[in-house]
Amino acid sequence: MKLNFQIDMTQVQKELGKNQLEMNVLINKSLLKTAQYGTQIILDRTAKGIGYEGKFAPYSPAYRKAKAEGWNRAGSGRRAFGGDSSGIVNLTVHGEMLSSIQQRSLGSNVVEIFFGRATEAKKAAFNNQKRKFFGFNQSEIGQLNKFFLKELK
Repeated sequence: MKLNFQIDMTQVQKELGKNQLEMNVLINKSLLKTAQYGTQIILDRTAKGIGYEGKFAPYSPAYRKAKAEGWNRAGSGRRAFGGDSSGIVNLTVHGEMLSSIQQRSLGSNVVEIFFGRATEAKKAAFNNQKRKFFGFNQSEIGQLNKFFLKELK
């Protein structure tokens, strides 16, 4: 996932009184901070059982039961854990998928939010098909734009 912003550099330079090189450095730092903020938006909303399109679809009854028991059935093929009987759909069992979300700069004025491990990226792609969590709605995009502009000052 990439966050792209189109910026009229001449107008921004006039308003901030900075030269081109200073502006590029400031923009890239601000974009990376904005990507970090975007990651936090994704993590906070996912923990509440909400995706960018609204509340997550519930787990199936069989999955909910297995998760509550912590996969403690012999031969389940899943690594056991303490269990979670809350029923909250937060895409978290061990926390590995969401904890692998990272940000990086891809060059001038482009940053990316991504999954740092291939196994977690595969899980995320599968989960994102049914429960849209890896992205932003219009309101969140507005928050990100505001955050970016604030970071520029």
